[in-house]
Amino acid sequence: MAGLQNNNQLKIKFTEGLLGLDNFKNYVLKEVPDNSFFKILQSEEEEEISFLLLSPQGVFPQYRVEVSPEIVKELEGDSIEDLSLYCVVTLADKWEDITANLIGPVLINEKKGLGKQVVLENTEYKTKHYVFPPQGKVECG
Repeated sequence: MAGLQNNNQLKIKFTEGLLGLDNFKNYVLKEVPDNSFFKILQSEEEEEISFLLLSPQGVFPQYRVEVSPEIVKELEGDSIEDLSLYCVVTLADKWEDITANLIGPVLINEKKGLGKQVVLENTEYKTKHYVFPPQGKVECG
């Protein structure tokens, strides 16, 4: 069973890998000091592979993800409440151009150390939604 490791790190296994990175299954979820919205997901197999994750509820309060019972079971959860929801963030030169991928959320059962990235279907969400919207813009791609 997985649990919090040294330095607020949690080992996470993605049995199918992340989208486009099928060969990399083992990651570490790291806390970002003094910031509850962001976490870092870093590959244990290839140190240069890492992602900034965003807990979307604080930034996108209307964001909802429908998860099938099969996915909850695959992640060894009893209900959706057992899973943490994150979105992959794309950094930019200007902070107002930072975006989050709302169509490909990452679900993690932190108690079991299991994760899965899903692709939402039949949704208006895009791969790039502004985290800090410039001039009222919401999505850009």
